[in-house]
Amino acid sequence: MWWILALTLGCGPKQAPPSPPPTRPETLAALEVGDFLTARLGLEHAVATEPLEPDPYLLLTRLHAGSTSPCWALLYGEAFLLLEPYTPRSAEVSALLVAVHRRLSRQVAAQTTDPFEAAFHAALGESLNASGGRADLSGIVAWRLALPDALDEPDPIVDWHRELAAAGQLEAYTWWLLRAGDPEAFAAWAIDHEPDIQALRDHLNVEAFQPGRDGLVGRPAHPQPR
Repeated sequence: MWWILALTLGCGPKQAPPSPPPTRPETLAALEVGDFLTARLGLEHAVATEPLEPDPYLLLTRLHAGSTSPCWALLYGEAFLLLEPYTPRSAEVSALLVAVHRRLSRQVAAQTTDPFEAAFHAALGESLNASGGRADLSGIVAWRLALPDALDEPDPIVDWHRELAAAGQLEAYTWWLLRAGDPEAFAAWAIDHEPDIQALRDHLNVEAFQPGRDGLVGRPAHPQPR
């Protein structure tokens, strides 16, 4: 039969080569018209090739926050805050992360074929239950503190959370990360934890996770198998 001969000769059906990623102008145009997939692919390529540039993380955070895949907003938003920690855009992203957590607290299940996304959502659900399910800032912090133990899949940022937990600094870091979601609650917590905040600042000045150097962030860290 012809197909046996073709396979024997190595002439069977072959996968089409992958399409080139969208260019920067194509990505920006896709953002303007609401073409989610094209914009996402272009921004993910920027994250993979220019991991120290904050803008793609910011745009991916905004893009995913209102999507059916909000868990990615948590990873991209955190990377942005590590690269640009103290600007008006930082306050926007910090508050947006809290809003995403509150949205996920109402509907944490996800229908997805992406293995890491499915695992991340399952871990979010497990850690939400373990922390009591509250959606105020202290409840969200407790939720995040339970996440590293619930997630079995490796991820560069979550692995770094485990390192922070081992150093006794994950709680202070999580409050700092989400501070703009409830500035009054953060200020009240910080008054009683000034030594923890200072220790965290010292740690971040020396040991902060750096995208690219310490691992890619988001989907580029978890490519789908072909």
